Amino acid sequence: MRDAAPAQEPRAKSGQWRYRVAEPFYTRKGMEDVQQALVQGEISSAASWAQGLASKIKDFYNVPVAFPVSSGAQALVVALLCSDIGPGDHVIVPSLTMVAVANAVKLCGATPIYADNHPGMLNPTWAEIDAKRTPKTKAVIVCHTYGVAIKDIQNIADKCKANGWYLI
Repeated sequence: MRDAAPAQEPRAKSGQWRYRVAEPFYTRKGMEDVQQALVQGEISSAASWAQGLASKIKDFYNVPVAFPVSSGAQALVVALLCSDIGPGDHVIVPSLTMVAVANAVKLCGATPIYADNHPGMLNPTWAEIDAKRTPKTKAVIVCHTYGVAIKDIQNIADKCKANGWYLI
């Protein structure tokens, strides 16, 4: 899997954000791969590039299916549909994230329920998620905002499992 991962991003100087939101990062190898895919006409989810990555993901996670998609927004829609999320369901989402997260929930016919960040943090913790639960809650979407991992992700995973909720 590591062989299929993109090159490591450059490190930021001390005191700066590691993930600069408005600045893209491209490696020469990545640009060459894109150029090769364009020249060969390999630009769909059926292309050898996407299928090769899907095969590596299936092997790495020992799962029967890995479904390549064109964007993170589409990945969310697929995950929600695979979780049988639809009209009448509530999905708890972070209030500080890309609009694509709530839009994916709405595209499936469900209702996004917004959880604010924990004070002084970039993400909600279980306390903020739990405060937004409803009888119709069926899933929680977490986003590691700006690459900052959610500190209590294991607790969130355990609580979602205990409640019978999907964690996306």
